[in-house]
Amino acid sequence: MLRTATRLARRPRNAPAAVLSRPSSSAAHVQDDHHDHHEQDDTVYPREGFTGPIWRKTLVCTVGAVLFYECLGAPLDNTLPWVPLSDVAGPTSWLDIASTRAAKEKAVLEGRQLVRSAERPPIYRSRNPEEFNQISPFGNAVGMDVRWGKPSAGTGTVPDMGTILSNARK
Repeated sequence: MLRTATRLARRPRNAPAAVLSRPSSSAAHVQDDHHDHHEQDDTVYPREGFTGPIWRKTLVCTVGAVLFYECLGAPLDNTLPWVPLSDVAGPTSWLDIASTRAAKEKAVLEGRQLVRSAERPPIYRSRNPEEFNQISPFGNAVGMDVRWGKPSAGTGTVPDMGTILSNARK
């Protein structure tokens, strides 16, 4: 019987090796060798607290910032220790600057309003503009289009306005 079992376990000569070796997930897990015990880190770290150099530097910077803020003065006080008084503009000059800026802004806004309110001129179009090229005063018979009105004082007779271009007879 052992001989029969070894024959079945033996690989055929024409079968590839990858087909025969198919380990299950549990078999692969058993062969996994990264479950061993690692050595512990023997580095000794210093004890942490508020006495370290970073906390001392932070305290010095905080005290320096508070003292600097106190040296600035009150918010209503216009004297700054590092700015000369000749460089600080007075309230009247600020009002002058603000008024000139407001005048310039008003001019710009009026220009924008002018551009926004602009309209194209109306275009009057004739339905059949080719009629103007076909009208000839010589194609009409004498007296067909003109109605003569009352005689004027100096020239004799004058045609009525608006009847020259009309083709209707009265």
